[in-house]
Amino acid sequence: MTNSKRSLVILDDQKLILNALYRTFRRTEVQISTFHRPHDALSYLEKCSNVGVIISDEVMPLMRGSAFLKQAAKLHPQASRILLTGCASTLSIDDRINESNEWKLVTKPWSNGRLIEIVESGFKRYESLKNGLNVHSNSTLE
Repeated sequence: MTNSKRSLVILDDQKLILNALYRTFRRTEVQISTFHRPHDALSYLEKCSNVGVIISDEVMPLMRGSAFLKQAAKLHPQASRILLTGCASTLSIDDRINESNEWKLVTKPWSNGRLIEIVESGFKRYESLKNGLNVHSNSTLE
């Protein structure tokens, strides 16, 4: 699958959260693909070649978001990965970042405007990496 439009993949087991995230990005210049099962998202990622940003919830019944992002990184190593979580203790944040090597960790509830900025920065990072430019990783909590 190829598409010139920037591609955003969103995974969350809660459909209300998926709908909220979709509404956040529907007016942007982004192709949005949403999934509520990790294995469906991974199947989609196996078929795509241009995914620039991947957002995943951390706490899901079938697979933790950090484990999903770790697998997604193998399929799309240049994609910016964002872990979305409602629980953000310092120790667990460090563990998640080290485990899945995500680029950003965003806590719930999120600010729509700030999340759009983070995703836009993620696409810029992805495009720089894709073009072979050296980009500082800059993993942070938002």
